[in-house]
Amino acid sequence: MPMTIQSQLDEIAARLARASQELQVAREQVAFQTEVSDEAQVRMVVSGTPLADREYREARDDLERLRRHQERTQGLIAELTTERDHLLERLLESIDSPADIVGEERGRKGRRA
Repeated sequence: MPMTIQSQLDEIAARLARASQELQVAREQVAFQTEVSDEAQVRMVVSGTPLADREYREARDDLERLRRHQERTQGLIAELTTERDHLLERLLESIDSPADIVGEERGRKGRRA
């Protein structure tokens, strides 16, 4: 296996693992912030005060930032997966097929006889 492809695959695997962990954290943060935003919205509607309105807008803005981060992380995972798949295709192309190996063995045996 060519070392450059192997080292690239190892690096991508590590980056994918980190991105997957980051995505899990982002999902948890979005879930939590969704609850915070929903609660702030209820308080805003019930109380109708400027403070409750501001708290809701802040919670909503925080939620949107977290969602964008989650989407960026999902995009990174998709890019890394595509890059990994491309490298795997290159790796497969660089490896002789079993039929070629068998054919070479037969050719060597025929020359020895």
